[in-house]
Amino acid sequence: MKIFVFGAGASQGSQGVGVIPDECKAPLSDELFDLRYQKYANAVGLNESTMNEYRNDRLADTSFESWLTNQWRKIDSINNPLAKNAQKGFLAQIAFYIWYLLINVSKWTCNNKGESRNRSEYLFLMKNLRKMDCAFGLINFNYDLLLDYACIDTFKITFQNIDDYLAFNYVKPHGSINWLLKKREVEPNIDRHELDVNTKVRLNTAINRMYSGDPIPINSVVVKEPDHRDLYTLDNLIYSFNQQYFYPLIFLPLTAKAYSSIAGFEEKIVGKANSLLEEASEIYLIGYNANDSLIKDMLKNAPQGTKLHVVGKSSTVEIMERMLAILPNLVRGNCHSNGFHDFVFNVVL
Repeated sequence: MKIFVFGAGASQGSQGVGVIPDECKAPLSDELFDLRYQKYANAVGLNESTMNEYRNDRLADTSFESWLTNQWRKIDSINNPLAKNAQKGFLAQIAFYIWYLLINVSKWTCNNKGESRNRSEYLFLMKNLRKMDCAFGLINFNYDLLLDYACIDTFKITFQNIDDYLAFNYVKPHGSINWLLKKREVEPNIDRHELDVNTKVRLNTAINRMYSGDPIPINSVVVKEPDHRDLYTLDNLIYSFNQQYFYPLIFLPLTAKAYSSIAGFEEKIVGKANSLLEEASEIYLIGYNANDSLIKDMLKNAPQGTKLHVVGKSSTVEIMERMLAILPNLVRGNCHSNGFHDFVFNVVL
């Protein structure tokens, strides 16, 4: 079985056709605080001065993931319960910001009259796999829906629940912007007898409570189909959750994922990825630097002698050498250093 593993570079590379507004370009992790995304930060209450503060603080660290991991670890060292809750709210606000940013990146691709969607590298890769008629699996570390669209358009499938994803051998170990969690049953309701349903109040309530309660069971997940119009309008999403609030099922881009916040996620989602890798004959890392511990643990499940290929640009050789040094079950394949577009159109799988 051919296993394709996608990182942020793949989504960014898949948008290579046509003119894309700066604020609709899929970001790499170290670009998440770029000024071009400020309007999405504003929508979740992160004003420009706060974003500048976070941006300057982040630049003192080696990467966005490292900085955010350090912020997450601070929770356990804070004794004052008010300060501890504030730190959790700060991280929840960043999660909502990343979610809302990628909602809009996906929305543009979905709605720009098909130009980007119909000519994306993801779509051509899926078409190649359909023609080959071979067994494959997809492990996508991106939250966005760009690959989801390509799967839907090529294979004429629907993603109405997580089981639909897994049945297609499509795994999103970091979560997905269309996977949403109902609030915990013990959490208070917001009064629905309003003249105008206040979205800001609901958003603030969700940010305050997201990381401050017990783990939410995975059976609380509501999957919105990638083409569902409600997904792209915050007010509509509020109404679809009985005019209450919800949480996006995305795990913050930490160097080690905090899966304990969603009960059953690791067993179901990561377990499926591991089972796919147990059947791997070839693995393609596409636009993914593979620096977190999760992918290394996953790739240990591949059979001895599984061939590794790396697709990207300048760092493909470095990624290949690093992975082979720590994973003796993998053997050297090809380094494709001319980017995703060249790989899709010029390489025979």
